[in-house]
Amino acid sequence: MRILASKRLRALVAAAGAFALSAGSAEAVQQHTIAGSACHGNNSVSACVSASAGTFNPGETTCVATCPITRDSINNTNGLSQLWVTGSGITCTFESTSVSGVVADTETKAVNGNVQFTGITASSSLGMYSLTCTIPPGGEIRRVRWDEF
Repeated sequence: MRILASKRLRALVAAAGAFALSAGSAEAVQQHTIAGSACHGNNSVSACVSASAGTFNPGETTCVATCPITRDSINNTNGLSQLWVTGSGITCTFESTSVSGVVADTETKAVNGNVQFTGITASSSLGMYSLTCTIPPGGEIRRVRWDEF
């Protein structure tokens, strides 16, 4: 009877250890999503309009909007796991910069649909991320999603 109880205890400990390892790996990547409406025009005369469905350009001239990309892992130096931008007819530039403004990494892509930025492999400890999009008339930003190491 004692041997059977010992085997059960070892199996229980092994299962708990496996669960703890899987929980730790699930926490390794932090996922974030913002609505496109969180992105705002860069100046007071910008034609960009933020509404519940996103940020769009109903005007006749191109506008520029910046989207907040927060960092939870502020000491991370290997960039983001991934960044996705959903929109139509826009061009976005992602930048990773140091506290002093030195660019650690940058990537620019045309966005028409759901586009993944994949070259974000460097960041600076305590630095910042930014996403700036050029929105022509009729263009819009609907969603931004990023996974942080």
